[in-house]
Amino acid sequence: IPLSLLEEDFQYMKKHNINPISFEQLKLYAEKGEKLPENPIIITFDDGERSFITKVLPLLEEYKYPANMNLVGSLVELYTKNGDTDDRYAYLNESDVKKLAKNPLISLGCHSYNLHSLSTRRGMGKIYGESNSAYSEIIKTDIEKLNEKLLSNIGERPYILAYPYGIRNDTLLEIAKDENFPVTLSCRESINKISVGDELFELGRFNRPYGKSSDIYFENIIKQK
Repeated sequence: IPLSLLEEDFQYMKKHNINPISFEQLKLYAEKGEKLPENPIIITFDDGERSFITKVLPLLEEYKYPANMNLVGSLVELYTKNGDTDDRYAYLNESDVKKLAKNPLISLGCHSYNLHSLSTRRGMGKIYGESNSAYSEIIKTDIEKLNEKLLSNIGERPYILAYPYGIRNDTLLEIAKDENFPVTLSCRESINKISVGDELFELGRFNRPYGKSSDIYFENIIKQK
């Protein structure tokens, strides 16, 4: 979407008392009952396009809105090596990721190291006939590779796992738990109704399409309440 439409969304949220929060705030609410503002919302971005740091981040800082960016590790590595920073198509490099990690408004998540594709294996999905043990090894190896890269680059591993294309299964959820992800994100378009003590797995998210005004986009979401 164009930056002007994103700013229109931010203006809509501000006008209608819709308050962006971080995943850390959500975790503290679910784990300890720490208070949240009315009408909380979490703003998430996937893949790691470089326009996030050149165009979106300044807008987030202007509105003081927190947001989540879920990285594809192989793309970070590619654009670190090739040095291309054209934000019309390039992705974040290691220097960009370090900058984002230091920003208190930004939480970084895992969107796989190199499973963001719709080839034989669709995202982090399971291939027909694949054994659970073979599947688990492939997914864990991919996740751990991204974790190691982030530990080396920013000194911490992500606690948010966003399933590529929203493709998931029960084995993948168990892998996420084994890998100590307290938050997993789907692409199911639904409002999350969370109480103190609830787990934060398989959270729904609403895709922000091009071509809809903020009024229409948010009114369709609010109808689900």
